[in-house]
Amino acid sequence: CGGVLRNCFGAWISGFLRNIGTTYVLSAELWGIFSTLDISWRVGHRRVLVECDSKVTAKLMSKGCLSSHPYSPLIHSIQRFFSRSW
Repeated sequence: CGGVLRNCFGAWISGFLRNIGTTYVLSAELWGIFSTLDISWRVGHRRVLVECDSKVTAKLMSKGCLSSHPYSPLIHSIQRFFSRSW
C-alpha cells in the first residue's frame, strides 16, 4: 500500500510505501490509513484529514467490527488512533 501526506494547500509533505504482500483491497485500504495516521502522529502532525473512497472501509473505521472480523486488530488500531488527542 502507499499514501501521500499533503498540507492544507495540497503541497507534498511526505509519502510512504508499505509491503503488505498479496492481499485484498480492503486490507490495503486499512493498512494505508493506519500507516498515514502512524506517520502523522510520529512526526507531530495533529490536524489530519483522512480521505477514503471505500464506503466499506469508512464504515469499519467509524462503526468498528466484531473481534471475529479478519481485520479486527488493524481496525481497532486505527480506532485507537482516532481516540487520541489530535
